Amino acid sequence: MDTLQPPALGDRYLLCELLGSGGMAEVYRARDLRLDRTVAVKVLRPELAADPVQRVRFGREARAAASLNHPAIVAVFDSGEGAGPHLDLPYLVMEYLPGRTLGQVLAEDGPLPPRQALRVVAEILDALDHAHRHGMVHRDVKPANVMVVDDGSVAVKLMDFGIARSLGHGAAAAEQALTAAGMVIGTADYLSPEQARGEAADARSDLYAVGCLLHELLTGALPLTAGTPLDTVWRRLHEDPEPPSLLAPSLPPEVDALVLRALARDPSERYPDASSMHAAARALADAEPATLPTPRHAPTLVELPALAPGTDATLRFLPPSAADPQDPTVVRNAPAARSAEDATHTDDASLAPSAGSVAGSAPRSRRTRRPRRRLVVATIGTVAVAAMVSVGGWIASSATPTPAGSAHALPRLTGQSLSRARHELQVLGLHLGRVSPGSCQGTRAAPRTVCTQSPAVGTVLQRGAAVDVSVSRPSGIAAGGGAP
Repeated sequence: MDTLQPPALGDRYLLCELLGSGGMAEVYRARDLRLDRTVAVKVLRPELAADPVQRVRFGREARAAASLNHPAIVAVFDSGEGAGPHLDLPYLVMEYLPGRTLGQVLAEDGPLPPRQALRVVAEILDALDHAHRHGMVHRDVKPANVMVVDDGSVAVKLMDFGIARSLGHGAAAAEQALTAAGMVIGTADYLSPEQARGEAADARSDLYAVGCLLHELLTGALPLTAGTPLDTVWRRLHEDPEPPSLLAPSLPPEVDALVLRALARDPSERYPDASSMHAAARALADAEPATLPTPRHAPTLVELPALAPGTDATLRFLPPSAADPQDPTVVRNAPAARSAEDATHTDDASLAPSAGSVAGSAPRSRRTRRPRRRLVVATIGTVAVAAMVSVGGWIASSATPTPAGSAHALPRLTGQSLSRARHELQVLGLHLGRVSPGSCQGTRAAPRTVCTQSPAVGTVLQRGAAVDVSVSRPSGIAAGGGAP
């Protein structure tokens, strides 16, 4: 380290290894020479240490974190100032946690299995509930500020209270003294609408950030983001999020409801407190398999040929030996004698499995006994028609790609929201290329609606190909660079 020479920090903390660096501080693995233990030391950057406001914020973080004692919050042991070449640098001594940040986990491993994502979020909410009860709002909940401890316990620890705000009397005045007019504190990707408007954050603002984080853990994508922080803020102020099951189709409605309630634009429509959201997340994480299935792929609905008028369909059950018991399939008869218009306008209700349909449950883990499954097969006259497709279920990725080497005709994307277009492409094994601002002529399209696409509808593309689109944008918002 160039700015501090060991053991410069209070003649006690020997800096050993740089663990990470951010816009405000650097974090080191260090040795506490007095107590002979490994600690983490956070040191304010020299270029910020000369700013009195930043020094006050840093000291406030130490006091805020030290006042909280909870197993899911990183413990603070000490604080002080160390000798730099030109001025003393404030530092904070915390417990050392072997492991990775949740941001690193997402970057390296991708989305989490839903049960695990819900349990991680439940622990974060438990920590926030403790902080809120002690009059503290975190204001910067994000994966980079959550440690996943790799010590066999797989514990989660919330950290970095650098921009935390007290809810006590006089907090607003104190915050105003540290914040310039028009300044928004927080990270745009996890910022609540009220924070974006410059309003005071409360406990429900942290719950909005948790909703963003949970959406990201489940799908690998953040809700309502765009190419620039300004665009993201605009979307948070004017748009409602789409359910995460759009990107992870096997998520049950209960998970969608949990995420969407946390992401409500109006704080009064969110969970009233962290304790309530914690209870909801924990209940889903601990739900029985029938409520929260865990297959590897979503079940596939197969429609049988339409029956001729006057023909009766009978049902019989095939034993498990007749088909692979690990490949459950929903089989449904097509309606008899549909008109051409009906065939092109199928409503959602017609796609639901009927009483003559069976949805096989997902394969359980090896620790539990697999249930016997039966496949319903419709017989037309004396001819049995069986349809079998390979399925699985609970997917952590955003969609199930098509097999390598397959080709597909490009569907119509215009008129859809950008997120829906992205999902439709992912299902086909394609991906979004360049996303540019456009204008949907002759329509009153909502922002982020696809106006044009290239190649054109019907073009046959191989898996992995990119599709460029233009999207409508709100007036007065600068165009972002690249695809959101």
